[in-house]
Amino acid sequence: MRVRKMLTERFQDYKEPSLYLAACFCDWKCCPDNPYVCQNHPVAKLSVTEIPDDEILDAYLTDPITKAIVIAGLEPLLQIHEVCRLIRRAIERGVQTTFVIYTGYTKCEVRRLGFFDELKGISGVQIVMKYGRYVPGQQPHFDEVLGVDLASDNQYGEVI
Repeated sequence: MRVRKMLTERFQDYKEPSLYLAACFCDWKCCPDNPYVCQNHPVAKLSVTEIPDDEILDAYLTDPITKAIVIAGLEPLLQIHEVCRLIRRAIERGVQTTFVIYTGYTKCEVRRLGFFDELKGISGVQIVMKYGRYVPGQQPHFDEVLGVDLASDNQYGEVI
């Protein structure tokens, strides 16, 4: 999978410690007039690295603290085929984990653009989706599904 960053033992994105993958691309839908206000804009300046799916899964499996895999940081759905390939590889290897996907799209947009169909066809692991655009200047709110604070009041997590 192509990523801009991989971090282990992150606690701020999900209720369990997670392996974090920063996606590579963004269409800046959250702030089209000024992408510099995006909280993830610095990630866009990082170089793109290709990490084999098995290497990502090995990093997850060999860390005794990490309990989920979060794919976020720019827009993971613009790499939906790579995301699904990683999830399917985890299932093939018998990796029991939760995949958390942070998207700036709304649930309706995810369905309309066909991303949901591809994800819904995957069974064998739990997939949690964080929906909603980042809106600068809003007060964070706690999301029960994700177990963390989200930056904008239109954002929420849902098990799919």
